[in-house]
Amino acid sequence: MAIPAFAQGPPIWRQERVIELRGSWYNIGKAGSQYFPEDIYGGAALFSQAMGIPADEAREYYNQVESMIPADIKEELTGMAEGLADYYSFTPDYAWG
Repeated sequence: MAIPAFAQGPPIWRQERVIELRGSWYNIGKAGSQYFPEDIYGGAALFSQAMGIPADEAREYYNQVESMIPADIKEELTGMAEGLADYYSFTPDYAWG
């Protein structure tokens, strides 16, 4: 049986960072954004560019569905925004979009 072409060649190694965070959802969001600020901010920018959705439009959609988002998720997002604001020295409102 032949091995498919995509399975040939050397293995591709990936390195992932793993951390364990404890505390309130707010504290977890804030700590996560301080450990991975470039990943979070860069991921949001990449999503915006790839989807063609400007940040203000994404924020408008969030505002429309906010009542359906569980409180713990909102707390974590707030912590992330404030952590990014601390890291990049801008306001949490700017971090939101």
